[in-house]
Amino acid sequence: MLAPIFQDPSFNQGWMAHNKRLRDAISQGAASVGYQTYSSTSSTSQTEQTEQSEQAEPSEPSNAVTTASEGSPSRSSIEKAESSKESEKKAKKVELTPEERQIVGQLQTTDRNVRAHEQAHLNAAQGIAISAANYSYQVGPDDKRYAVAGEVTIDTSKESEPEKTIDKGYRIIRAALAPADPSTQDRSVAANAKQMILNAQAELMRATYTSNQELKEDDGEGKQRTGSTIDQQV
Repeated sequence: MLAPIFQDPSFNQGWMAHNKRLRDAISQGAASVGYQTYSSTSSTSQTEQTEQSEQAEPSEPSNAVTTASEGSPSRSSIEKAESSKESEKKAKKVELTPEERQIVGQLQTTDRNVRAHEQAHLNAAQGIAISAANYSYQVGPDDKRYAVAGEVTIDTSKESEPEKTIDKGYRIIRAALAPADPSTQDRSVAANAKQMILNAQAELMRATYTSNQELKEDDGEGKQRTGSTIDQQV
């Protein structure tokens, strides 16, 4: 590298010293060489201090890393601490007060009753059930879900023929009143099914009456002649 020579002796001395160090570094196989910008006020002593500080710098990060690694906890210790905290939380949740245990007992009883109720509907609603049992849940003090309400959807539509509608109405009544403790909604569905049966029976009676009248009209003349012949014979 060529450099201009200034009239300032101190600058020339510093530059010459820098070139010497550069040549020494290259001859020793250094991977990189730093460059220092000199001014007219720079001196050899300042350059040496700079080199000493640059040479000392690489050792600082290694010390810092070592200190950080020694002072920071390992990942396994952190995971153990977290797992212990979760275990403590679970242990605290298991320990319920007498009032909370009473609530849990009530929820368990309600859950059993609700599921038995809806299962009775399903067992009796074969052929007219549209959906499975749907439940509404409540979380108890033990963080468990309990069924507190439920429903089963059934088909209550009218059939195309009165006879089929009557049969379907009776099946609806059986499905609605199947549980041991029918709800108000269950009784309402059964009442609607009874009305559907009555309407279908009335429709069937009207259809039967109309059919009989038509048959009488078709056979009216023949019956009169037969009756007349009997009267004449008598």
